[in-house]
Amino acid sequence: MVISISKLTGIDMAQSEESEAIVHAVSELNDDIQVRRMPGILRIESSTDIVIDASVVSRLLGREWHPDDMNLSIVSFFGEVKEWDDDEIIIGWSH
Repeated sequence: MVISISKLTGIDMAQSEESEAIVHAVSELNDDIQVRRMPGILRIESSTDIVIDASVVSRLLGREWHPDDMNLSIVSFFGEVKEWDDDEIIIGWSH
């Protein structure tokens, strides 16, 4: 008998204006997203890859946002960084 266990992918961020924009951007681009709001922390969870598109975050913030700016918001993540370049960040599981 083979039992399939789904691994959640997630990002914990310090609560801020940028983190809120990232949450909204992720929600626009990803169907299977759950957002948990805890004191001072925003958690994004998904059973699939989480894609953060820099142009969507920039549009929501009303100013330029670069994926490297994520380092100012991120507290932790679960999954693997599959891509982190000038246009987007993708966090998920390879297996």
